[in-house]
Amino acid sequence: MGVSVYRDGNIIHLANIALGVEEACSGLNSLTALFVGSILVGHLYCQRNTTRLVLICLSVPIAIAMMCSGLAALLSLPIIGRSSPWVSTRVFRVAVFLMGFTVLYLTARILHRTLDRFGET
Repeated sequence: MGVSVYRDGNIIHLANIALGVEEACSGLNSLTALFVGSILVGHLYCQRNTTRLVLICLSVPIAIAMMCSGLAALLSLPIIGRSSPWVSTRVFRVAVFLMGFTVLYLTARILHRTLDRFGET
């Protein structure tokens, strides 16, 4: 993306700011939340157990994709040099969390329309 980045352990150094990735925030919180959310959403929107299982399995790549895309967006935004790291990381976490649940919900709807209705005649 054309942004100079230097990583030193769990600290990402940019031109104007250094972002520290906390050890407690390793993405496992988002993964756990999306995993539990997939169980709930699967129970609410999917009729067949096979569809629910597919949704639960898809929650892992959805969480990883959301974390990667959110981090790439955070590092490429020019506003990060002007705002405080605390505000940037908090906004980042909330945005990634909401994006993940939105993608999970849309995936459940697509699975319901394709796999659940596939068995019906």
